[in-house]
Amino acid sequence: HLSIRRQRQMCIRDRIGVFQNGDWNCHQYHRHTEFFADFGVFKVDITVPERFIVGATGKRIAEKKNADGTKTYAHYQEDVHDFAWTACPDFIEFKEKYALDDPRVETEMILLVHRAHIKQKDRYAQALRNGLEFYSKSYGPYPYETITLVDPAPGAMAAGGMEYPTLFTADTISWLPKGIRLPEMVTIHEFGHGYWYGMVGSNEFEEAWLDEGINTYSEIKAMAKYYGEDRSMLDIGGIKVGSVAYNRMSVIGSGRFDPIVKNSWQYISGGSYALNVYSKAGLMMLTLERWLGEDVMSRIMKAYFEKWKFRHPTTKDFVQVAEEVSGRDLGWFFNQVLYSPDKLDYAISSLKAVEIGEEDGIFDGQTIEPKKEAKASSKVTPGPKTYRNEVVVARYGEWIFPQDILIVFENGEKVREVWDGKDRWMRFVYKKNTKVVSAEVDPEHKMVLDANYANNSRILGLKRSAVVKAALGFMKW
Repeated sequence: HLSIRRQRQMCIRDRIGVFQNGDWNCHQYHRHTEFFADFGVFKVDITVPERFIVGATGKRIAEKKNADGTKTYAHYQEDVHDFAWTACPDFIEFKEKYALDDPRVETEMILLVHRAHIKQKDRYAQALRNGLEFYSKSYGPYPYETITLVDPAPGAMAAGGMEYPTLFTADTISWLPKGIRLPEMVTIHEFGHGYWYGMVGSNEFEEAWLDEGINTYSEIKAMAKYYGEDRSMLDIGGIKVGSVAYNRMSVIGSGRFDPIVKNSWQYISGGSYALNVYSKAGLMMLTLERWLGEDVMSRIMKAYFEKWKFRHPTTKDFVQVAEEVSGRDLGWFFNQVLYSPDKLDYAISSLKAVEIGEEDGIFDGQTIEPKKEAKASSKVTPGPKTYRNEVVVARYGEWIFPQDILIVFENGEKVREVWDGKDRWMRFVYKKNTKVVSAEVDPEHKMVLDANYANNSRILGLKRSAVVKAALGFMKW
């Protein structure tokens, strides 16, 4: 039984420890960590002043008025590893039944919207519907009878963007235009934690990416599906920014202090923790998807969720599922990206087309003799020019990734090359009657983790002054 007074005085929250490998895995709370607990059954009575609107984990099974002007609410939920509740006299409560046929989902959406943000209610509701649909269809059906969205009061944004089983806090501002999709992004992201932190009980202390990174990947895909890949985060005044670009902003300027997998309290800073377990891990998952194919990645994610829901997986467990479903050895990928703090950066470092004269000598076993000079009275028709075209691809980062290179010539001819990416550079040479005009590494943009898109392509003859290069790089991004 928790009263508001007692809740305000509580500084320590009790959770069920996880018994693993013959020992208890129980950590103290750290500034840069979240939680790790085992599943249980919660039945909680909450007593508050009668005028307060209450939201809590699970289904409300009873409520009664008390003689002292308070009201007691009882909530019950199985198969969760935490419990949260909120109370405020300025909440306006909205309830809506949500149903999905394939897969079968039946739940109740409960929105507790602060009256100052009432104009944002429809945005919240639609975003939550989108989240329920996307996660249920992409990974597995949402199993609980309720899902509660809590909108913090003005001035309480620090309480926003936090997840608990069947309940999460969102974020907005009363005047926020529709093109700034903060409420949508936070709603989908925090709802998604109900999967990768809630049902799949990831260890946030030791391997936070299993929740935050996988959920960032899921959020990127959901936001692109419902709001547009190139404008899922921002679409206002002609300015459009998608979730991939938004997360790349962090990765581009990142340092090399910490890898993705690390104890959460041991990162050099909160910024390094956030960069690695959110953006870098999310883009790592998207890079893997674009390399394996969306269908293969979809099967991996469904298999992982089904195998590990209501259990506690590790990084090795995720890799094992990915390898089993894809039928590939993925150690080369995960060992670099998860455990090394380095970067992925491939570039077209050089592009040349040099006219060559007539040749004599022995080439490929054939003797070529110089042509005899024509008589002075003869008319000479010059033959087609011949060029030695050269493309050099370089690896500037430490991570190694197989590369596709697209080379385009002046006559419209296109050549595709494949390189394993292991050496520091690779030169491709073509003797043709046409000049090379451009070259691009990773033309399908599989490597969303690439730290510098500006050096991925070159155009012959383009002046590469620092200012022009920077401008073109921005335009490319």
